[in-house]
Amino acid sequence: SAAPTEGGAGGEEPLPPAPQAEQAPQPQEAKATKCDITQTFKLFCAGREDADCKTFVRLCKRCCLLDERFGLREARFVFSASVPLDQDRMDLASFGRALLHVAAKRGLEEALVRRMVSWYQPTP
Repeated sequence: SAAPTEGGAGGEEPLPPAPQAEQAPQPQEAKATKCDITQTFKLFCAGREDADCKTFVRLCKRCCLLDERFGLREARFVFSASVPLDQDRMDLASFGRALLHVAAKRGLEEALVRRMVSWYQPTP
């Protein structure tokens, strides 16, 4: 006798997932890897190629990166840890490293932190 495949008991094979469920994550994954943080960084640098600590902290605040685990003091520490010792300003490469530290401190994935930065919209 043939056993039903839906809601049956025992070691029966489950129904395959709907094709829509397999296709839905693909566009989201492609977007997650293409977050452009450069525009936001340049916007906060206001015509310069690099940012000082105050600018980095302001960017963190405006991009909603600060929370109870990652506050102003931690943002300043991340700035210092990300900038080479012979420099006092953060370039784009150092900013990318800093976002890795922010993600680790907040317990978030780096892609999410990058998305939060890239989605920043200045208020008029």
